[in-house]
Amino acid sequence: MKKWRLNGRMLKTAVIAGANALYERKSEIDALNVFPVPDGDTGTNMYLTALSAAIDVEKLPREATVHAVAKAAATGALRGARGNSGVILSQLFRGFAKGFEGMESASCENLASALNAAVETAYKAIMKPKEGTILTVARETAGKVQELHNEGVAPCKLFEQSITYGQDILSRTKEMLPALKAADVVDAGGMGFITIIEAAYEALAGRKPDQPVLEIADHTERSDEVSGAFRALNRFSTDTIEFAYDTEFFIFTDGASEPFEEAFVEYLDTMGDSIVTAAEENYIKVHVHTNRPGAVLEKALTIGALDRVKVENMRFQHEEKTAEAAAYKPTGFIAVAGGEGFKEIFRSLGADYVIEGGQTMNPSSEDFLNAIYCVPAKEIVVLPNNKNVILAARQAGELCKEKTIYVIPTRSMPQGLTALMSYIHDEGTAENAANMEDAINNIHTAHITTAVRSTVIDGISVTKGDAIGIVDGEVTLSHKNMNEAARRTAEKLITDDTSFVTIYYGEDAKPKDADKLMEYIKKRYPACEVEVQSGGQPVYRYILSAE
Repeated sequence: MKKWRLNGRMLKTAVIAGANALYERKSEIDALNVFPVPDGDTGTNMYLTALSAAIDVEKLPREATVHAVAKAAATGALRGARGNSGVILSQLFRGFAKGFEGMESASCENLASALNAAVETAYKAIMKPKEGTILTVARETAGKVQELHNEGVAPCKLFEQSITYGQDILSRTKEMLPALKAADVVDAGGMGFITIIEAAYEALAGRKPDQPVLEIADHTERSDEVSGAFRALNRFSTDTIEFAYDTEFFIFTDGASEPFEEAFVEYLDTMGDSIVTAAEENYIKVHVHTNRPGAVLEKALTIGALDRVKVENMRFQHEEKTAEAAAYKPTGFIAVAGGEGFKEIFRSLGADYVIEGGQTMNPSSEDFLNAIYCVPAKEIVVLPNNKNVILAARQAGELCKEKTIYVIPTRSMPQGLTALMSYIHDEGTAENAANMEDAINNIHTAHITTAVRSTVIDGISVTKGDAIGIVDGEVTLSHKNMNEAARRTAEKLITDDTSFVTIYYGEDAKPKDADKLMEYIKKRYPACEVEVQSGGQPVYRYILSAE
């Protein structure tokens, strides 16, 4: 009997099926969030990350190797990663691709090794991994695949039993983390992982027909302009450019293009790299990096007429970029902010680029890369301003080889503002980055919002619709009245050491209510200086900072 092997076409189908399954279940996964504020984006973040992987994979020719498909998926996922769950998923893709290095197709043993490499890579990306998360589910599932393979279990049974085991581990995550147990839900990231591998197996088993990538309205396929910054960073990140000419063109044929495309791709593979072709009924769109563009165009003319030919010398462009860089300012600043008030404050304090986002709207690593490329500085300080954005910012910094990136782990917009204000321009960026990290530790932040679900968290019983106060990331109270909740939250935020309090009111707050809160704090804490600012932020009625 012929041994089972995973080829590129099969893996391509599996990756797309996994992304599409997340599309179908993203709302269900979002709803598993245990925190009673609108940050239940795990399903959406994982889907958008997987979507980016699927889009890159879908562009590959049908004869691409298993490593080429895995590498394309990893590149897309790394670029499109959003939120902590998305970054972890992208690292799983990254390690998975490493496991298939140089392979045209993969055996079951290779697959087991690649899954374990995926888990190992993801664990290395997280400083303090917790049990009961996507990492646990992925690790245990990969381990079961390896165990069953070692026992000689046939591939079909191996996959089915491994997935069943993974589902069991997922069900047990609610016993591993107290917050999951209190909310009586399983881990959302783990659910996303199981959703992917279930769909991938269904596709490999032939139970799911090949499908196009499903996309939500606000996240259609990336345009050339959107992904251009990343390509530019990738392109100019090294002085060693093996194939100098970036060559693009269309070949118009008299009939069906597919038979011509397959043979032409084999030829291009001998002439360069970064090969992408797309065949339609009577034309082929071609992209290749090569040292012999003339020979490539001559070969293309034997197939049909050429149009929209573009040849660019990447070495010259690299030299131009290097010359431009010499005129860059020493340090640039990128901040993530939600609300017109906050965005304007960041700009006034020197932020060169403000990425709109934060709670419920986590920027992707590609969003950070585009911003990094747009800021004319050799060294860049990034302020994520949300705990669920820090990993994506760090991943963008690792992907960018052309500049030095410092990600300050700011968890709130007030911390980001403090970091900017503490920057001393006469000192070096590295020294400043260390000082900024010290400075944000002196800022305590409270958020007041409306609960979107009933739960028990941090020992506080919360009813959907209640006003809740969150101090330094922990829910401290729940109350039926928003203004009373704001006053009580301020009392929990302010200490004897507090000398200055700022109230940022959101888009749904009334300025007169913010003024009343200010007067209450002034009266109760006469030693504190208090001011009110319009933050305009979504989600949170008030954000308070104390220093």
